[in-house]
Amino acid sequence: STRPYEVASSPVLPRQEVLERFVENINTLQANLRKIGYDKPILVESLDYHGDISQGAYEYITEPEFIREILGRTGARLLLDCAHLLLTAKNRHLEQPGYDFMEYVRQIVDETTIGLVDEVHLTVPEYVEGEESMDQHLPFYTDTDAGRDVRRILAYIFELRLKQGITKPIIVNFETDIETAHEDVATLAEVLSFTVNK
Repeated sequence: STRPYEVASSPVLPRQEVLERFVENINTLQANLRKIGYDKPILVESLDYHGDISQGAYEYITEPEFIREILGRTGARLLLDCAHLLLTAKNRHLEQPGYDFMEYVRQIVDETTIGLVDEVHLTVPEYVEGEESMDQHLPFYTDTDAGRDVRRILAYIFELRLKQGITKPIIVNFETDIETAHEDVATLAEVLSFTVNK
């Protein structure tokens, strides 16, 4: 798609120009960091799409092809926010009843990209019937359809890691209050135990 976008007080930019700017900015940042001795990769976070506010750059950077091209052209790695993946899949396909959000997840994370996942964020969004859902940063253990869907994404990520023999540790961030830490970690252990014993 070469459909341009417009943001208040911003020029109209076609998708390819947005892509080139992202690639250039990431490569420049990495080069500057290397000059001061920082040699770790940049992480690109999966973001959440909302039709009313996501026209333009947010629309583009939630496209699987856009994300994959950035990774391929920069050497950046992935920070997967499971709630963002889920929201983007749901909100981009709101008009398609029965759409399986895992189709979108698999377009971004598969056998060829799972080795690029360095960090995972685990919070739960809130579904709103017939409307776009929102990222409410509910605890990972939340026992709702959205909570179960986020845990399904995490199980998929770890199943892929197992199949590919990936043992490099990844950072897991719950992004919620310390009060929920015990239950969040217990739920994480449950998901990982189920995945390993599957």
